[in-house]
Amino acid sequence: MKLQGKVAIVTGAASGIGRASAILFAKEGAMVAVVDVDTQGGAKTVEKITAQGNIAFFVKADVSRNADVRQMVEETVARWEEWTSSSTTQAWCW
Repeated sequence: MKLQGKVAIVTGAASGIGRASAILFAKEGAMVAVVDVDTQGGAKTVEKITAQGNIAFFVKADVSRNADVRQMVEETVARWEEWTSSSTTQAWCW
């Protein structure tokens, strides 16, 4: 597992490429923050990851809003005390 012990934030992770990326990060051992505005889709991604015995949680965030991005990072760091990787399938606006 290439990412064992690492933390990844994956945006746009409720479906499509974002979901596939989140699942792959988790499969490689990363703890994954699943980020999207779609709560239901995000929950499904977390479910898929945890069903495989991997670790993930959902953060509802719109990455076009600075406050949401800040919250996304703060929640991830608070949970795992670090952030080592990110995968962006939406535009960052910081």
